[in-house]
Amino acid sequence: MIAAPGFEQARRLGAVLLLCLVLASCADAPAPPVTGEALFSDASFAAPTERIAAAADVFGLSPEMHAYLDSRVAEEIKSRGEARGLIEALFMDRRLRIDYDAEFTRNAAQAFDARAGNCLSLAIVTGAMARAIGLDVRYQAVSTSEHWERDGDLLELVGHVNVSVGLPVPKARMWGFNSDRWTVDFLSPAEMKGLSTRPITEARVAAMFMNNRAAEALAHQHTDDAYWWLRSGIATDPSFANLYNTLGVTYLRKGLLAQAEAALRFAISVAPDSAQAWNNLAIVLRREGRVEQAAAIDDAHPRSRAAALMAAIDGGMKANEAGDYARALELLNRALRVAGDNHQVHYQLAVAYLNLGDRRRAMEHLRAAEDDSTTARQRAVYASKIELLKSTRSGLRLDPKVLQAN
Repeated sequence: MIAAPGFEQARRLGAVLLLCLVLASCADAPAPPVTGEALFSDASFAAPTERIAAAADVFGLSPEMHAYLDSRVAEEIKSRGEARGLIEALFMDRRLRIDYDAEFTRNAAQAFDARAGNCLSLAIVTGAMARAIGLDVRYQAVSTSEHWERDGDLLELVGHVNVSVGLPVPKARMWGFNSDRWTVDFLSPAEMKGLSTRPITEARVAAMFMNNRAAEALAHQHTDDAYWWLRSGIATDPSFANLYNTLGVTYLRKGLLAQAEAALRFAISVAPDSAQAWNNLAIVLRREGRVEQAAAIDDAHPRSRAAALMAAIDGGMKANEAGDYARALELLNRALRVAGDNHQVHYQLAVAYLNLGDRRRAMEHLRAAEDDSTTARQRAVYASKIELLKSTRSGLRLDPKVLQAN
């Protein structure tokens, strides 16, 4: 949405802010963490296969963006003023119009070129262009209910970010437009109602971008790239605990258990209540054979929502594969209660209902999977299943393993 008189735009939320391998979560007094360069192990990782951006690159404007500012945005500014003119040109012009797509996290230039991005990319491209014309830019983290996405053996806790733009304070005071601020968000005003926000720095936004790119690299088994994204993120904002959690996961993927433990203990020292970091530490301790210490961590807290979600999704998919559809429904409905709407859970429910002969409910869950999907590719997959169900009168079966690829 664009929160200002007369503007609405809605979409699902979407920046991956935490990444964890979830089996359990806990609390325990951490050992003194290793800090600084001792956390890194550059020699253990190959050179990256893609260019790793620095903070300035995240917000950099392409020649096409400068040309758009000089032409279309300049036209709107003449008639509507700076802040509203930019918003009109960015989001109300059909030639540009940026749509929601969480396939991967795009920087400002990539989001502008693709006309698509997740909420973090939307905030970045808006903030970058606003700053280029001298507007005041404020980024905000938005507190939403927990929303988890499954990707192989990774669970990603999805958070939300938006941006507000307006006249700089001296100009606003001189012209009397103190309240002339515009909040840009994929969530609608109704969805934003009651949600709290907190300001975050541009450095934190850049670090979030790098953490997202590391998470995406891990999901595609590009562990070396993930490491270098995290290296850049920590240089940008060393106080961002999520980076160290993801660094611990990266070391774990590489089999570097001592380094994984050091990174996770450092994450816990920065954010002692991070269930994700505690959970990952327990996994590392088990891998090291320190079972009693891991068990003590598990006993300190009840099973996390993330662990329950992963167990329910796994169990539901396996039950569908085994033909035990009643059991699949039990587990998958439990997953919905734990995690709220989740496109993967809805798809598995559609598989179970269709095999039980309930085409109406199967269609309902396929539509819910399409609505809750976070990428254009996912939406295309579910849309094709919907059309297939519409056109096939009997004998149709859905493949439970579609979840693994999408």
